[in-house]
Amino acid sequence: MSHAAERRERSHATGVGAIISIAVTVLASATTTAPANATDIAGVTDIEIMSDAPYLTGADYQISANWVLPAEASPGDAFTLELPDALAADDAMFDLHDADGQAISRCTVTNSELTCVVGQLTTAWGGATGTLSFTARFLEASTAESIQFGTGDGSISALVPGGVHDPANDTLPPADRTSVPSAVTTNDQAERAGESFTVTTNVTGRGKERAATVDFVLSYTYVFDFQTFDGSVVIRDGATGGIDGVPEGAAVTLREYLPTTVGLNFGTPVFAGPGVTSNDDGSASFTASGSTTAISVDIPAILMGRYGFELDATGSGADLAAGTAYTVTASTTFDGEPENHTFTMYPAFGSFFYTQEYPEGTVVTLTVNSPAIDGATSGIPRFTGPSIVDHGDGTATYTVTSNADSIVAIIPVTAVPPTPPATPAPAPTPTPTAGSPVVGHANRTTLAQTGSDSAPLIAAAVALLLAGGFVLLARRRRTTV
Repeated sequence: MSHAAERRERSHATGVGAIISIAVTVLASATTTAPANATDIAGVTDIEIMSDAPYLTGADYQISANWVLPAEASPGDAFTLELPDALAADDAMFDLHDADGQAISRCTVTNSELTCVVGQLTTAWGGATGTLSFTARFLEASTAESIQFGTGDGSISALVPGGVHDPANDTLPPADRTSVPSAVTTNDQAERAGESFTVTTNVTGRGKERAATVDFVLSYTYVFDFQTFDGSVVIRDGATGGIDGVPEGAAVTLREYLPTTVGLNFGTPVFAGPGVTSNDDGSASFTASGSTTAISVDIPAILMGRYGFELDATGSGADLAAGTAYTVTASTTFDGEPENHTFTMYPAFGSFFYTQEYPEGTVVTLTVNSPAIDGATSGIPRFTGPSIVDHGDGTATYTVTSNADSIVAIIPVTAVPPTPPATPAPAPTPTPTAGSPVVGHANRTTLAQTGSDSAPLIAAAVALLLAGGFVLLARRRRTTV
C-alpha cells in the first residue's frame, strides 16, 4: 500500500475511531456518572515495541505500555496516549483490571490515540498498575532510533533500533530478511552465500556491574554491487551476536550506539579481531573474506554520580535570614573544560537541589556567599556530608561518588540588637529680663511677670477714693449748717 493510500486509510480509521469513542462514552455514562471535577491523570509510565529489529513500514507490531492509576483517581478521570504521526494503530476496545480482577477503566484505541477512562471503583480502592498493549504499524521510513508518544503532561519515547525501513524502496540486510512479511519480495541477494561474523560485547570499568542489563545496539553497514545494506543487533555485556550472509569482499562498518543510562556513562568502544580496524570515533571496519570473523568490542563503563545540596541557617538570627537569597557556586572541570554553576538558595524553604551527573571521582569546589542581612550578620558557612572537605573559609571540595550524596551548608547567623536612639538634651530655663517685676512663692518656682505694669492703676484708684471721700464730707457739713 502506498503512503498516500495508508494515510487515506488512517483518515477513514479516524472517523471509525470517533464513532467507537462516542459509543464508549455512551456506555460509560450508562454505568457510571463522571464527577464534574474529573481530571486528566498521567497513566502511562513507559512504552516498548515488542519486536526485534528490523522495523518495517506496513508490518504489524505490538505496542506495550505500563500504566498506573493512583489511589486518588476518581470515576471519570482519564489518561491518554497520543501516537506519533509515523505510527497508526488498529481500532480496539478493552478494560483495565485491578489485582482482584475488577474492571476499573475502559480503554479505546483509534489509529492515532489511546484513551482510558476510569469507571466505578470499589470502596477499598487503593490504586492499581498493569500493562496494556495494542497493535500498530509504521507509515513511513525513518533513520530515527526512537519515537515520541504524547501524554497529558509531556511525552514518552520508545526505542526503534536501526530506524524504520520501507521494503518497497529500501534494500534490507540479508540477515534480516527472515523478518520481512511474506508479501514483501526480496531480491536474490539473500540467497548469495557469504561470510558470517560474530561480535562479543565486553563492558569494562567500575560501571560493569551496573551495565549488566543494558542493551547495546550494534549497527552494521556494508556495500556490495553498488548497494548499501544495513541493520542492527542487540548484544548485552558478555553475550555474542552474529550476522550471516555478508558477501565476500563487502566493506563492512560496525558502530555501537551507546545508550543513555542513569548513573552510567560509556567511553569510546574499541573493536578487535582478524582484519578489523578500530577507529577513533568508536566504529570499526573490515572486509568480508568469506569465512567467519570473530570480533570483540570493549566498552568502558564509567560510574556517574550527582550530589544533593542543602542550605540551612542557625543561630539567633536564623529567622532574619529566612528570606535572604544566598548564592552557591559549584566549580569543576568536566570533559577537560572548566564549568561554573551558580544557584540561588533561601534557607527559609529548606533549599535543596540535585546537580547534574558527573563521572565518579570528579572534584567540585563549593562556595557560599554571605549577603548583607538587615538586623543580623552571617558567619562562615560550615559544610558537612560524605566525601566533603571543609576549608573553613566559606569554601569546600567534594569528590563525586555514585551514591547520590547529600551535602549540607550550615550558616551561623547572629542577630544584632538595634542601636537605641540618642536622648535629646533638656531645654534651657528662660532668664528673667532685668527690671521686670517678679512674683513668686518660697515653695514654688519664680516666674517672670507678664502683662502691663499695674502700679499706676492702683495709684489712680486710691486718688479717686480720696476724692470721693472729700466730696461726701463737704456735703455733710453743708447739711449741718
